[in-house]
Amino acid sequence: MNNNDYTSYNKDLLKMLDEHRGNMGWDKYKEICFDLIFLLAVNRKFEKQRAELEPEDREDSDYYDFWLEKESRWDYISKNANTNNFNQVIYDALDKIENHSSDYKDLTHKGTFMSQNLDFQKLSTIFLDFDNAFRQKEEKLQLDYLGNTYQFFLQHFAASSGRTGGEFYTPACVVKLLVNILQPFPRKDYEIVIYDPCCGSGGMFVQSQEFINKNKKGNGNNAYQPLCLGQEIEDSTWKLARMNLLIHNLKFLLGPRAEDTFKEDLHPNKQADYIITNPPFNMANKQIKEDDQRWKWGIPPKNDANFAWIEHCLYKLNKKGAATIIMANGTLSGLNKKVADIRQNLVESNLVEAIITLPNNLFYTTGIAPCVWILRKNREIKNVLMIDISQDDFGEKISSSQRVLTEKNIKEVANVYHKFREKQEFPKNGLSAKVVSQEEIKENNFILVPARYLSQNETELTPQQIDEKLLELTSELEDLINQQDNYHQELKKLLAEVKKEIKNK
Repeated sequence: MNNNDYTSYNKDLLKMLDEHRGNMGWDKYKEICFDLIFLLAVNRKFEKQRAELEPEDREDSDYYDFWLEKESRWDYISKNANTNNFNQVIYDALDKIENHSSDYKDLTHKGTFMSQNLDFQKLSTIFLDFDNAFRQKEEKLQLDYLGNTYQFFLQHFAASSGRTGGEFYTPACVVKLLVNILQPFPRKDYEIVIYDPCCGSGGMFVQSQEFINKNKKGNGNNAYQPLCLGQEIEDSTWKLARMNLLIHNLKFLLGPRAEDTFKEDLHPNKQADYIITNPPFNMANKQIKEDDQRWKWGIPPKNDANFAWIEHCLYKLNKKGAATIIMANGTLSGLNKKVADIRQNLVESNLVEAIITLPNNLFYTTGIAPCVWILRKNREIKNVLMIDISQDDFGEKISSSQRVLTEKNIKEVANVYHKFREKQEFPKNGLSAKVVSQEEIKENNFILVPARYLSQNETELTPQQIDEKLLELTSELEDLINQQDNYHQELKKLLAEVKKEIKNK
């Protein structure tokens, strides 16, 4: 099957399932769909290996990489789909899979299938939709098609869930841009580590492996896999990520449980060659402790964890590592003393390699345009590449509220970045880009907004850019007001202490 066949299959399956969702909540519906996709995937792998064995060996678990008990097999489940204890049938099937090995422990959302308000008839209908769609195309579907289906459903649920969708999914075109910038090629006799400290459903890892498979560079091994190192705070999303990576046959460590990265680093002794991540924007985090060894470039504020993410990523990079981090545009210009000092320290430490401002409406969670920080250790060049692709005509609008980056867009941006890395003159091809010295950045108070460094001759300000400039100035004003409030609070504390000392005399 080609990509069009996969897309057709996925859309047909989705249409059938949506017709039977009724008033079922998105979260429950999402967990049921992904667990059934995973259940079908492990069955496909099992049946493929089973078909390669001699008949007398097919019920001997020693011959299998992954053994399925009878109760977890698709045919057994299908035969029991119309029984009034079907919820228990699915629960038992998933439970036995989870008990197969430590890799599968706490993997599924099996508890969802036993919830009191999940009617067995509705569950049976949803399962039979999967079963019918699968059997209709069974002969044409390649073994890895369910990875494609899993990604398709992730995108669907992210778009349908609105703001909450972005908690587990970053649009594929944005991930592809980050991966094509970093180019996480394998290295000879060395296992590279790709890290995402808030990995969502694991899309950064899947795209990285697809890039490696497509380019087949490095150690010459086409089957080469990096180690995918990740962490996720939400339990349900952590399970989605593990299922996603198992379906795609990736090598990974996502920790023994879901956990807040700031509260506890589940991989304290591991460092990464590449970090590709999309942390939550502008989130307060009370877990930030001032004595944390990660804050080498300054203690981040507790009311805004943006720079805590940036510093954490730098802490996890090895001596030659590189990171691409999606961030709120406010990180480029905020005047809060703590964040301004950190930004200055990062520039002066020669860790900031490039900044890219993105167009709006790329994300499901917000229409506001974010930016990309590209960080690299052990840099020789002491300049910073500034790229501004925030123009309203960049990318392709697929609806009034949604935009995607095309393959051409991604190649253009990545090409400019790699020419800069190779110290070659880069073709702008209409892109607004400029190499800026650290001295010029210092003259601009270490503000990293690309538009500030691009002259009017290089880029005409669009209405969107004017709006962004106003947002930048508004953000700076808010920071100044917050600073003033903080100074007032500190002054009040000092006055209270003075009064206390006078009264105690």
